Amino acid sequence: MDYESKYCKNCGEGLYSNSDKLKACIGVEGCYWIDFENPIPTAVTLVPIRGGILTIRRGIEPAKGRLGLPGGFIEKREQPYDGAKREVLEETGAIIEIERLIYEKNPNPQILNNIVHGYVGRYLGGELRAGDDAEEVVILPVKSLEELCFTSHQEIVRLWRDNDENFGLPIKL
Repeated sequence: MDYESKYCKNCGEGLYSNSDKLKACIGVEGCYWIDFENPIPTAVTLVPIRGGILTIRRGIEPAKGRLGLPGGFIEKREQPYDGAKREVLEETGAIIEIERLIYEKNPNPQILNNIVHGYVGRYLGGELRAGDDAEEVVILPVKSLEELCFTSHQEIVRLWRDNDENFGLPIKL
């Protein structure tokens, strides 16, 4: 899947490139927008609940119909941990508190250039129901982590499972 920018995100005109790392707008006079092709920030959260972990059956590609941790793109001017809480609420109906960051990595830079912020959250309440781009909410047994659609989600579960509760960077808000 190629996510290469072809048009200016500021004015919509075409982009030109004189290197593989930098593209600039060729459009409207005064539009000096440059596409640096930076990684796209995402946030996913592992939420232990009822002896398992909170997952969703994805309703969109990539991996439509497969299980994953709740998460998605961090919005403009949003802190990563706030994006993580928002995505969990939108996709599952769960209200959570972010406890710590346990994963931060660009897992597949040649395929999809994104930075995954992986958090552990604590379930506070809310009615579990599929929302946003989720087809279903599933409480997955921890031993079934191979069923998760992305290797980054599997790594997050392994890190959480194989380390003590103090592993990772605590989030103090």
